Amino acid sequence: MMPHPLDSFVDHLVTLVADRVLERLERSGRFAATPPPGTAPYDDPNYVTTRQAAGMLGITKRQLDELRRQGRGPQWVMLNGCIRYPLSTLPDR
Repeated sequence: MMPHPLDSFVDHLVTLVADRVLERLERSGRFAATPPPGTAPYDDPNYVTTRQAAGMLGITKRQLDELRRQGRGPQWVMLNGCIRYPLSTLPDR
């Protein structure tokens, strides 16, 4: 199948729009493409992801997401825009 003549133009346009959106979000402070060194949530061994926490609890990620939405389940925090669970609030495995 031959590519449509507009395909490359559309790809270029999408890239320009995406770059512009990221630029505005970074400028507004609502988004950082790369967190400052040492501040990324995965740098802290005291916190785990939703998937890891669900595994420790013996439930699925979807079940843990639903518990969080209902205001139930273990304590969680938002670190750099990512949901993380303190290890201190999860049962030892």
